[in-house]
Amino acid sequence: MKRIIKNHREPEFFSEWKQQNPSKKYKDLQGTLTKKRLHSELLLEQYFLCCYCGTNIEVENSHVEHLQPQSKFKKRTLNYNNLLISCNGDNLIESDVQELKYCGHLKLDHYNSEMLTPLDEDCEERMILSADGRINIVRDEDFGATTAIDVLGLNTYVLIDRRASIIDGILTEVMGKSMNDYEQDQYFKEVLEDLQSINNGRLPKFSQELTSFLMNEFDVFDLDKV
Repeated sequence: MKRIIKNHREPEFFSEWKQQNPSKKYKDLQGTLTKKRLHSELLLEQYFLCCYCGTNIEVENSHVEHLQPQSKFKKRTLNYNNLLISCNGDNLIESDVQELKYCGHLKLDHYNSEMLTPLDEDCEERMILSADGRINIVRDEDFGATTAIDVLGLNTYVLIDRRASIIDGILTEVMGKSMNDYEQDQYFKEVLEDLQSINNGRLPKFSQELTSFLMNEFDVFDLDKV
């Protein structure tokens, strides 16, 4: 889970809309240009990564997510710091045998104040990706991280398979070329640079998860992370 840093200054166009429509709610944004601009602004803030699972997203396959759900926090439906962008997990699944949900569409109106969120300063340190593609907690007693994995479905088979496939590709390159220690270090450095490179405002999918995996499993040094 990559940390999302809110600058606490919402976009001016959003502030103006709220000032001009003091009695309106989030639902009144639907179909407006302001909603489209807000969606795009939040995507940029997240480097086009899902706020929960870290997969690549665009406007077409994502939705505005209320960290504190609208049904339980009616006064925060238009609070910029409560708004994130989640993937439409169920719409990304290709199987017609079993429809699974994850991220925002699984979370729905669930709320637990102790659950780990991408706004927490230490969210990148409390979960770790393993070679089999699963997300694990770093500390056994970490209720917040465990809750996040369960509530958000971060270990659904679709996400596990996608992450494991990328890891297999990275490790196959190393084994296939019989690299010595120096060559391996240089290769992992290049992979890490690619994972943390921003192109057109976008980071590669699962950037944070794969970065932590390499650093944990192969002692790859950290770069100046975004």
